[in-house]
Formats: sequence, structure tokens, C-alpha cells
Amino acid sequence: MDVKKPLPISATASTTPRPALKKSKNNGWILGLVVVGLVAGGGVIAYRQNQQQVQKKALAQDAQTVAVTREDVQLKASASGTVAPLQSINISPKSPGRVAAVYVKEGQRVEKGQLLAQIDDSNLRGQLAQAEGQLSQAQATYKKALAGFRKEEINQSSATLQDVQAALTVAQSNYEQDQSLFQQGAISERVVDNSRAQRDRAQAQLESARQSLTLRQNGNRPEDIAIARAQVETAQGNLQTVRIQIADYRLRAPMSGVVTRIYADPGSIVSPSTPSSNLNSSISSSVMNLAGELIAKANVAETDVVRIRPGLPVAIHADAYPGKTFQGQVREVAPQSTVVQNVTSFEVKVTLLPPANTQLRSGMNVDADFLTGQVPQALMVPTVAIVRQASLTGVYIKDAKGQPQFRAIKPGINTSSNTQVMSGLQVGDQVFISFPPGFRPDTAKSSLPGGSLRGTVR
Repeated sequence: MDVKKPLPISATASTTPRPALKKSKNNGWILGLVVVGLVAGGGVIAYRQNQQQVQKKALAQDAQTVAVTREDVQLKASASGTVAPLQSINISPKSPGRVAAVYVKEGQRVEKGQLLAQIDDSNLRGQLAQAEGQLSQAQATYKKALAGFRKEEINQSSATLQDVQAALTVAQSNYEQDQSLFQQGAISERVVDNSRAQRDRAQAQLESARQSLTLRQNGNRPEDIAIARAQVETAQGNLQTVRIQIADYRLRAPMSGVVTRIYADPGSIVSPSTPSSNLNSSISSSVMNLAGELIAKANVAETDVVRIRPGLPVAIHADAYPGKTFQGQVREVAPQSTVVQNVTSFEVKVTLLPPANTQLRSGMNVDADFLTGQVPQALMVPTVAIVRQASLTGVYIKDAKGQPQFRAIKPGINTSSNTQVMSGLQVGDQVFISFPPGFRPDTAKSSLPGGSLRGTVR
């Protein structure tokens, strides 16, 4: 039985299909890679396009506008200054002396007329008693001169006059008798002379008695009363002088204020002739210092001072009270300027209204805003929106297509962030405060015309 052997597969027949299979697989991979590449490339393109859209939206958002509005603006002129007392007085006695007592402390508030200290006045007490005695004596003498003589004194003078008249009658009779006897040669001439002298004395005594009676009947002469009155006035003056000296040793507050410094303790000697107070010296020229009402003093620029007048309200800001505003009022504007480093200014004194007058202290630094007026319903735009184009000042407004368009304006006063528009805009106009690419102006407005007028939006 013949067995048929299978035919051998030729090399050609056996190897040809395999290469064809590999080529087909390679082409598939390549095609897949191409597809993936196309998809990836499309994704990248789409991503880039999306990013560009996002960037465009972001740029569009960067271009911001705000509407023109009307606001009430408070005009002000600003200046820096310090808190200081309106008056500062050293309390001293008029005459040297030893301090007996001090009744106040540093930092204590006192009222006008309050007793602050006492100087030893023991050396004046004796003079006071003597002056009071002299006045009492002078007043009694004047009272007596004014009242005249009593009835008893007048009667006494009348009796004396009668006695003198009787004595004169006797003396006259004796003289006549002696004269007759002398003519007869009975007596000597000497006896006659004695009789005549007695008669003359009696006549003089009679005249004196008559005048005394008349004086007592008529009272004292006006001249005598005037002299007595002058003596009273002199005694009163002497007493008043001593009392004033004693009062001068009682040191009282000449005004209401705060005791800022005490220079002398009890037992210290105070001499007003000493040039200055010295704590290290045994003798001081003052017992203490008294500061009066506190005010704010500010140096205002000459361009602003013309708008400041007494009574103008002032807003005061102190470094010691951040965020707090105190109220004040213009008290006085200096008539003479002050020039420091070629800068001219005028000192303005400001009255501190409660509670500033008690919370602020002497020496504190303050900023004062003088409220000089108000502009009602002013047309306002942000200052950052104002630019310069050539020689014109203006802003960029949004046109019908939403693009920036330059519009010239006339600026007025400016606040901390806004500027008044005198002409060129109206309420509701949209002005650019930031610009899209390609439209940003070359030159921004850094300083505006219109002087130093400033304001605050209210």
C-alpha cells in the first residue's frame, strides 16, 4: 500500500504571507499615531484659542470706567501745628519772701482767684496793727471836729468870759485909782505902771475868752474839719498799703488754667529779682507756672490765609488720637507773616472746642483743616482719570462702540481722590480709569491747575 507523503511546503510558500502581515500591522500603528497626533494638535489649538479668549476677556476687564457724579464738596485749607497755651504765667510775689505753704499740685486745674500759695507775712502783722490804731485815732479826731463842742463846754466858756470881764472891771478900777493917787503925789509912777499892766492883761484875757466862746458856739472851722479829714485819709492809705502787701503774699490764680510746674516748696525763699527759675538754686524767681486756655497754633500758607477768618470752623486731627476728629474755631489770624526757609506763612490761633480742650495736651502735634466753604452738587470725576493730551487737560470717555475717546475738560477743586469738572462733561458720562491695550495715554496728569483749592466729599 502506497502511502502518500504530504507535499513539502516550499520556502516561498511558507514565508511570503508573514511579511505581508507585519506590514499591515505597522501601517495600523502609524495610522493610529497620525490620528492621535491630529487629535492632540487640535486640542492644543483649541486650548490656545481658549486661552486667547480668556486673556482678551481679562484685558477687557482691565479697561474700567466709572460714571460722572454730582457731590457736595467741603472746601478746606490744611496746615500743621501744635497745641499750646494761650497764656503762660509765672506766679511770683512782688517782694522777696519765704514760702509758707503751697496749696496745689502739678497738673491740677485751678480757677481764677483760687489760692495757690502763701508767703510768710509775719513781719507785716505788727505794721497792720499799728496802721489800724492810727486810723482809729484819726477817725475819732475827725468825728469830734465834725460834731463841734458840747453844751457843757459852751457853758464853761461863757462862765470863763464872765469871770474875765469881772477881773477886767477890777483891774480898770484899780488903775484909775492909782493914777489919781499918782497925780496927788501919794504913790510912785511904778505903782501906776503895774496897775496899767494888770488892766491890759485882763483886757487880753477878755478877748481870748470871747473868741473861745464864739468858736464853741459856732463849731469848728471848715479848715479844721478838712485837716481832720485829711488825717483820716492818710491813715486809711497807710492801712491799705499794709493790707495790699499782706494780700500780695497770698498768691492767687490770675486766670483759670493748669499748674504745669512748681518751682518752690514750703520753706524756700522766692525773690522776683532773680533772672530765671532754677530748680538747683536755693532761691527761685517763681513759685509755679500756670498755663491758661489751650489752643492750636498752625502756620497757614499765604495762598490760603486770605480765605481764613475768625469764627471759621476747623477740623483737628492729632497723632495721639488716630482716626478721631476734634472740632475747633478760628480765634485769630496773625496780621504779620512769618518767613522760614523762604516759605511765607501766617500763624492762625484756633480755639479748641470740647472735648478737645481737655483731651489734647500742650505740645501735641496736630493737623488742622480749615473749612472755608462748600460747593454744592459739584460735578466730580476720579483724579486718576484725568490726563494731558498736547496742551489740553481731559479724560477718556466711552464712545458708542465702547472705545476710549478723549474729551477736554476744565478742572476745578480736587479732593483726596476726586476732581471737580467745571465744563466738558455731564452726569452719567463714563470715564476710563484704566485703559485697554493700545489706548493708554502717553502722559498722565500729575498736577492740576486751579491753585491750592482742596475739598472733602460730604
